[in-house]
Amino acid sequence: MPISLEHHLAIATRDYAALSRFAVRRERFLDALDWTALEEQFAREASMTDDLINEDLRASSDADH
Repeated sequence: MPISLEHHLAIATRDYAALSRFAVRRERFLDALDWTALEEQFAREASMTDDLINEDLRASSDADH
């Protein structure tokens, strides 16, 4: 039985909400870090990952509108 458009939309909406909550929690975590205590490579990778998540969320949001 095919899945309805409403079902797909509900899944996408739920996934977007989960990613948004994750991004907020991650941002709070990164803001609380003592960046000077981290190794340079780890700090760079953490920062890059955060940027990628935010770009994905923006792209997803733009596609919805």
